[in-house]
Amino acid sequence: MAENILTVKEAKEPKAIFENPWSVGVQELIDKVQSEAYKATPTGIKQLDKILGGGFVNQQLVGITGRPGAGKTAFCQYLIESMALSRADFSALYLCFEMSKEQLQARSISRLLHSGKHDELTALEVLQGKGKWLDGAKAYEKMYADKVAYMSVGGGLVDNNIDNVVQTIEKALDCKKQEGNPAPYIVIDYLQIVSVAGQGEFEAIGTIMSKLKGLAVKYDTVIIIVIANNRDSNKKGENDMFSGRGSGSIEYGVDALLSLNPPDVDNQGTNKQDNIVTVKVAKGRWIEPGQKAFFNFNAKYMEYEEKPNASTVLSSKEQKIATDLFNMKA
Repeated sequence: MAENILTVKEAKEPKAIFENPWSVGVQELIDKVQSEAYKATPTGIKQLDKILGGGFVNQQLVGITGRPGAGKTAFCQYLIESMALSRADFSALYLCFEMSKEQLQARSISRLLHSGKHDELTALEVLQGKGKWLDGAKAYEKMYADKVAYMSVGGGLVDNNIDNVVQTIEKALDCKKQEGNPAPYIVIDYLQIVSVAGQGEFEAIGTIMSKLKGLAVKYDTVIIIVIANNRDSNKKGENDMFSGRGSGSIEYGVDALLSLNPPDVDNQGTNKQDNIVTVKVAKGRWIEPGQKAFFNFNAKYMEYEEKPNASTVLSSKEQKIATDLFNMKA
């Protein structure tokens, strides 16, 4: 009798057929290489593409680390919005656990207004409806609204539990898949705020990294993770592969780790180079570690500019489009 019940249950829930792992050969690899599945996707940022070996490659977890105030969120926003202008079929889902969608959009609008030389408004002034904020909002809508989606807890995200986060990501990825478009890039801002029921921070980070890596492979996309530094690293001013809070699973789990280093400080505590942020490859599973790119960071308007020989803003295409939009209105 027990055997009959088991048979019925197995009929309802058929087991997956186990494939001999020694029999699969390399045909899948050949197919993917020939279809350019692992071809680097340029960011549109020359210096960054150079140190990344041409851009980002699908199925990777990319960490962005740096001390508080280094401009990690601003860098990620500028990065994905620059990519949105560089590739027609690009899209991104940005999950933020510190700011709302409106606050993040206001930061981008502040940057657009300043980049397009149309107005000088901080993100807070945009939120307060000052100056030419509406022009900036309309320009942002034309350039990014259908490319970059921001979500926060209470604004699309149920909470910060990893299972709910993964469920939200999968729903968004399936939306693009049904449209016949490539999977969006995913940004998690930031890692240490995501939780796992019944696990402490250190253990949870390992679980979270594993789940996110699985998503990157399953959906053939790139997941960018903003990482908080530990206190010791912030205190010493050091920023390397082991600086992340809960370090261990982080340096082993990411495929590439980019560290944002603030201006150098001399013995008197004075910045040697005002506003210079160095982006360094702290770890590269497929790229050479130690390479650097240099940027000016204007924290007031959340704006990056490539250095040296900075003849253009981080995304010169963005600057031109924004300027043209504002001039057309005038």
